[in-house]
Amino acid sequence: MLNYELFKLLPTDIIINHIIPYTYSTQPKILLFDIRSFYQDLSLVENVYFIDYNNYILLNDLIIFCKSNIGRQLCIIGEYNIIKRTFMLWGKSQRIIDYYIMNIFHKKMKYKPNSKVKFIWGLMTPLERTRFINKYVLE
Repeated sequence: MLNYELFKLLPTDIIINHIIPYTYSTQPKILLFDIRSFYQDLSLVENVYFIDYNNYILLNDLIIFCKSNIGRQLCIIGEYNIIKRTFMLWGKSQRIIDYYIMNIFHKKMKYKPNSKVKFIWGLMTPLERTRFINKYVLE
């Protein structure tokens, strides 16, 4: 949601020359495909998991997938390939990444599982999402 009070504080020059042109520029097809994939694939997965299972099982399956042989080349959480895709952990030491994974994904697994699912799902590429669906939803 846009906070109009903060928007009013911006100089008119910034709005006209930097913000407005960006809103009219076309986005790359790869980015648009990734956005569509995120929502459509997540919707499919959530429908299956919410009917038969729950968010905790989905989160656990995502973590297992990322550590499995299928996801190993793609999105390993254990070796931090997928976690390093987030800007918060760029250039961080392995100790900090270990601490982050342990506290966010393991110790506090029951706290906001839906947002953690979306976090991991957003870090995955469309190919990784498709492989997850093939492995855990279609089989």
